[in-house]
Amino acid sequence: MKRSVLYILFCVSFYCASAQNAVQCIALAREQVQLGNDLAARNMYQRVLFFDRKTYGMECYQALANINFRLLDYDRCAFYFDLIYQNSKSDSIKNDALVHKASALLLEGKFTEARRELLYINEQVSANWAYRKNLYLGACYYGERNFLEAEKMFLQLLQNESDAKKTAVKKLFKKVRKINKKKPKTAKVLSMIVPGAGQLYAGDVKNALNSFGLNALMAVWFVATVQNVSFNDAIISTGSWVFRYYAGGYQRAPLLTEEIKDKKLKKNFQAILNAVER
Repeated sequence: MKRSVLYILFCVSFYCASAQNAVQCIALAREQVQLGNDLAARNMYQRVLFFDRKTYGMECYQALANINFRLLDYDRCAFYFDLIYQNSKSDSIKNDALVHKASALLLEGKFTEARRELLYINEQVSANWAYRKNLYLGACYYGERNFLEAEKMFLQLLQNESDAKKTAVKKLFKKVRKINKKKPKTAKVLSMIVPGAGQLYAGDVKNALNSFGLNALMAVWFVATVQNVSFNDAIISTGSWVFRYYAGGYQRAPLLTEEIKDKKLKKNFQAILNAVER
């Protein structure tokens, strides 16, 4: 009997202490958010979840999702938006959570995962939700370099807009497909045939001239050494340098091609977003 009474008293005291700690922690967490101390606020909200998830769960999930987004921790941000989706009964809140989770995944470069999340959004949604869904789906397809589907999504956003806007978007996607035709392997082969040709193919004239100039200089040095000394001495003294610049050029060419292509595609994507912006 005594043990039962003691156990009940322990449970009551633990519950009261937990409730008190949860109240104190949530107050501190809110205060830290107002002060702009995101790291401290994140720790406090996590403590609240430990003490009283039932009472403050949804508030903590929302706060932690927003805090992690500001801290550029997109993986954790997506995790908490997923918890909001799972624990909410409101379709509006669920849709909002899915869109924000997709946004975090997009910023992580997880385009396919983001697209899968967006497909969970109810088809019977308002025009505003449909717009946001298609906008993010277009971004996902663009990130996956499925430009045909991306163009369809972005043109759907402009179905009630002028033909001039639609034409502008089509022109931008035509440019995108042209940019995407650049192949890293082609750049490598060209650089192996003519040093600097791969860089020129990639669109980097400066590096193309540098590569051509350095390799030409090394070749002249090699030939001069052969003429003045011997072929074996030329191999020993200049061969390693000639090969170093030659090999470095054709190995760098495909990386440079992909780098420049990626940069141009991102720039073009921003232009597309500006074109479809309401």
